[in-house]
Amino acid sequence: MGRTSKRITVVVGLLVGALFLWLALRNVQLSAVASSLRTANLWLAIPFLLALAVFYWLKAVRWSILLRPTRDIPARELVPAMMIGFAGNNVLPVRLGELLRVFALGKEQDISISTVFGTVVLERVFDVVTLLLLLTAALYASPSTSTEFEAARTFILIAAILAISAAYAIAASPAWLISLLKPIHRLLPTRLRPLISQRLTQLRQGFAVLTRSSGHVIILIFINSIIQWALLAFAIHMSIMAFDVGSDPTAAVLILGLLVAGISLPSAPAFVGTIEYCFVLGLGLFGVNPDIALSVGIYYHAITFVGVTLSGAYFLRRFNSSLGKMAKAASAVRDAGT
Repeated sequence: MGRTSKRITVVVGLLVGALFLWLALRNVQLSAVASSLRTANLWLAIPFLLALAVFYWLKAVRWSILLRPTRDIPARELVPAMMIGFAGNNVLPVRLGELLRVFALGKEQDISISTVFGTVVLERVFDVVTLLLLLTAALYASPSTSTEFEAARTFILIAAILAISAAYAIAASPAWLISLLKPIHRLLPTRLRPLISQRLTQLRQGFAVLTRSSGHVIILIFINSIIQWALLAFAIHMSIMAFDVGSDPTAAVLILGLLVAGISLPSAPAFVGTIEYCFVLGLGLFGVNPDIALSVGIYYHAITFVGVTLSGAYFLRRFNSSLGKMAKAASAVRDAGT
């Protein structure tokens, strides 16, 4: 990614973040939000943080399983690179944390960056499929019969079926996807072709892990992924409970889906605006006042930001470097295509 592309991505992220922040604030009274935040139950931050810690530990366990065909690395040794990456996403633009995580592990364990990136791509596939399954279950379990919910149920169910079918087809024959995309690849601008080729190679390498894994290992990865997202939904539920909001229990899962979709878009640093609007939008569907909904979003955002960023800063000492220096080195490796 060239400098011009990076700058465009940063500007777009800032604009998207500003838009979401405006949407989150447009119907609220800041004095009411401040008053609501003062009444928040801070004790619920304890189970919140415990759930968050287990969530990231399970991520490390799953990453260890995905890396096993290449290198048998215990989960505890993956935690530093992983947390540095997620902390990087909080403070660096254009989601450089993902690249930072891959670079940190590749540097520490002397593994090909492309190979590590392939496992990260595969993680995203499992995340999308399991999250869609959780959303489908939550929406159909909700007693709501509103038009919005009926439309959401249908959309998520179709998306889940398509995602599972696509994942199965690619896992069964990764070459199928490559051959399907080759004609499209030839139509792309010349400067983009090397990057797309690299991403396709990483995708193929990631799915190659599945072809070398037994059925019970794949099931184990799915179970791990479902528990991960259930824990994060629990953390969201703790945020809602901290303000004594009597909402449908499925609200946390719906907000989780909105959060994952929202932070996948270009965004401002630390996802400011994006996270807050996801809470306002999600809780609004359950009749929660925007002032309270924004307070819940700020509560969740503050705890996750502080917890993840401090963890990343702690583990960064292991590399005797700074996020900025590591990000530049990681970008250089990425641009070199290695």
